[in-house]
Amino acid sequence: KVFTALALFKLVEAGALDLDDRLDTRIPGVPADKAAITLRQILLHRAGFATYHDVDGDFEPMTRDQARARILEEPLLFPPGSDEAYSNSGYTLLADVIETVSGEPYTEYVRRAILVPAGMDATGFYSESLWQRVPTAIGYGADRYGDNDPAGWPYTWALIGNGGLVTTVRDLDRFASALWEGRI
Repeated sequence: KVFTALALFKLVEAGALDLDDRLDTRIPGVPADKAAITLRQILLHRAGFATYHDVDGDFEPMTRDQARARILEEPLLFPPGSDEAYSNSGYTLLADVIETVSGEPYTEYVRRAILVPAGMDATGFYSESLWQRVPTAIGYGADRYGDNDPAGWPYTWALIGNGGLVTTVRDLDRFASALWEGRI
């Protein structure tokens, strides 16, 4: 979620959007009850979206359009801005906005705007070939995704924007340094 927030801030910095933009001005098909939700409300978990939009867990196969439809069809937990509730679904919508506004896939935008400038060469998203060369911790026991390795975990919009990113301690240090030094 930190990377999604930073990607959003990079687009604000570039003048491509404003945190007070309404959701219906940034993605198509937003129903009336969610139209006036602002990007800021989503960022702060104050939009009223549910925690999750998957049914079968983090690795449920899901496209961007399917995720958007599910999230926008769900009833809000409260009127936007009136309360706070942690929401992975909201951050998936922010990733959708980032793709729409930047004109490039979320993962490519995050890589270009954040990971590369920070020198994070051992950070990436599930199922990328990167995990064939970067040593990763492998969980105990196999599950339905092979040997419990990020190289075998599927790319799914159940996680895009709210998870699905793997990094190393060294790269987290690079990230912190890049923030501190103003490179990102």
